[in-house]
Amino acid sequence: MFSCGCPGRATYGRGKVEVPADIIDLWASRLPDAEVRHIVSLLGRKTTGSSEFGYYPFRSSREPGTKPTFEEWLNKRYGQRFVVHEFPTVDEPFDPKDL
Repeated sequence: MFSCGCPGRATYGRGKVEVPADIIDLWASRLPDAEVRHIVSLLGRKTTGSSEFGYYPFRSSREPGTKPTFEEWLNKRYGQRFVVHEFPTVDEPFDPKDL
């Protein structure tokens, strides 16, 4: 089990900037070795309704579009060794007391 944030988001913060492929390459190069890498994606929607995949050169398998899916993009770029499991989340405002 390995945990990480969204590649590039720490670099670009909240700015609406597409994360370049070389940043994702760096993230992928640091993943543990495995015959098959299973990625659990929690990318979903912002409170505005926009897709969190909008920052990347790929899309969710649950969204229509012309970009390749996250899994397709990973496998094409790095070889057939990724399986992406998507559990989309929605950013929602919350009361800090709930923490």
